[in-house]
Amino acid sequence: MYVWKWIGHTIRKSSNCITKQALTSNPEGKRKRGRPKNTLRREIEGDMLRMNNNWKELEMMENAGEQSMLLHEE
Repeated sequence: MYVWKWIGHTIRKSSNCITKQALTSNPEGKRKRGRPKNTLRREIEGDMLRMNNNWKELEMMENAGEQSMLLHEE
C-alpha cells in the first residue's frame, strides 16, 4: 500500500524530477546471466495488469486527484 502512495506522489511531480524519470525510464543494455530480478517497476506493472490499467490511466487518475486504484482493491 505504501508503494502505491509513493507512486502517486511521484507521478504528480514535474517531468524533470529524477525520481519520476527513474520510475518511467526504460533502460537498455545487456543483462547478467541467470534469472532476472523482479524490480519495483515489474511488480507495479504486474499489479496494473491484474487491475486492467496502464501507466497513462494511472497518471491521469493521480493528476485528477483520485486515490490510487490498488488502495481500493485490497
